[in-house]
Amino acid sequence: MMIDKRLIGIVPGSMRYVGASVALQWASLVANMGMVLVICRTLFALWAGTVGEKNVGS
Repeated sequence: MMIDKRLIGIVPGSMRYVGASVALQWASLVANMGMVLVICRTLFALWAGTVGEKNVGS
């Protein structure tokens, strides 16, 4: 998402919301990376045959 500098110049209070949006997008990216990591580790454990009852429940 490109930031329209002219629009921010017209509405100076909007910078706070732009910053919040960027921070939330970063948090979403980190959460997405975490979910992919968990899914990949689970699939690898299933493929390797090392998944036990204690791995699935926790």
